[in-house]
Amino acid sequence: MIMKRLLWLILIGSAAVQAQLPKDPTRPPPAQTNSPVAAGQDVQDSNAGMPAVTAIFIGPERRYAIVGGKALYQGEQFRDMEVLEIRAGSVLFRHNDNDIEVALRQDKTLKKGKANGF
Repeated sequence: MIMKRLLWLILIGSAAVQAQLPKDPTRPPPAQTNSPVAAGQDVQDSNAGMPAVTAIFIGPERRYAIVGGKALYQGEQFRDMEVLEIRAGSVLFRHNDNDIEVALRQDKTLKKGKANGF
């Protein structure tokens, strides 16, 4: 009788261990969910605290860049730097009368035409 109960306990225990929920294939790997962007934090390069330019959008009438997770247009401020120019592969800032060019990470530049409403 004791052996029968022990066998049932082992059988139920092993079934419970194997009954884990399957992983969702649409979720990003754990390494990506711990990134500063996913956590909503400012993204910075390790080079002297320069802001990270993660995207640049260029249209026929306007340009903007994603800097530190925020959309910025020419003339706007990011921390104590002014956005002077948004180029195809970089953003030009002015800080304390010095011009600083920050390159786009992974060179992701999108160019859209007038038909797309951009």
